[in-house]
Amino acid sequence: MDNQSQPKFNTWWDEKNNILIAEFFGDQEEKDAELFANKVRELANAHGGRIRILTDGRKGGKSSTMARKIYYDLYESGVIEKSALFGLGFVQRVIASFIHYRKSQTRAKFFETEEEALKWLIEDK
Repeated sequence: MDNQSQPKFNTWWDEKNNILIAEFFGDQEEKDAELFANKVRELANAHGGRIRILTDGRKGGKSSTMARKIYYDLYESGVIEKSALFGLGFVQRVIASFIHYRKSQTRAKFFETEEEALKWLIEDK
């Protein structure tokens, strides 16, 4: 399998904090967003239907129009209860703001550091 067919993200379940952790790499296309959304839904189903997610955007890039739509639909679906994002650049924050704040079912917030993001994400559990 070549690099073009590899997803541009990593995800894993943090058992200690009972959250999903996601790291993004480079620009996100429709196929990347679909794979990510499927993974999130799979993990949500395995952990009570709604999850909290910590997103590391330090190595992420831009998202295509179709990828943004898929991410928007995912956040609208209600499977993500709370989303903490850190390490995003200015353009990434603007795009993510449109995804997260348009009548979203997900409480979302941006942070400068992973520590701040994690603290907010796991409070009130």
